[in-house]
Amino acid sequence: AFCSSGIQISFLIVTLNDISERKKIEVSLTERESLFSGLYDNMTSGSAIYEVINDGSNGSDYIIKNFNKKSLEIEGKTIDQVVGKSLFDLRPTIDEYGLIPVMKKVWETGEAAYFPIKIYQDDVFSNYYENNIFRLPSGEVITIYNDVTDVKNAEKKIKKSESKFKSIFLHAN
Repeated sequence: AFCSSGIQISFLIVTLNDISERKKIEVSLTERESLFSGLYDNMTSGSAIYEVINDGSNGSDYIIKNFNKKSLEIEGKTIDQVVGKSLFDLRPTIDEYGLIPVMKKVWETGEAAYFPIKIYQDDVFSNYYENNIFRLPSGEVITIYNDVTDVKNAEKKIKKSESKFKSIFLHAN
């Protein structure tokens, strides 16, 4: 009888240790998820997480799973207005923009890519964006992007001003 009780006690101790380890892992995962969520939501860049359907060749193949706060600000939308929609739904000329082939390549290869500054235009937007694209181990594609319209417009004004100054200087003689 003692042997049976000893086995039961040993089993109970092992079970309690297993439960304790699982609780530690759950707490660790919760802390990491909270850290990721905090970083993601408070980034100064826009970021979107997409599930890819079909072959990833069109903006309609990229379904929004999440947007951070900056993306919502850029789009002028709430999270409920974007989750479940496709990239095409938000940006109707996205297929002509040139970003989709880069996103598809990242999705297929897992190699991160940079899409340089380019103007995106449709009936709502006429802005310059730069994009970094990554693939998560789960297969989802993430874009991290910045609206650099103000910077590009300032560059244009400086070039125009320089050109004007040069012209005045040349004609002053």
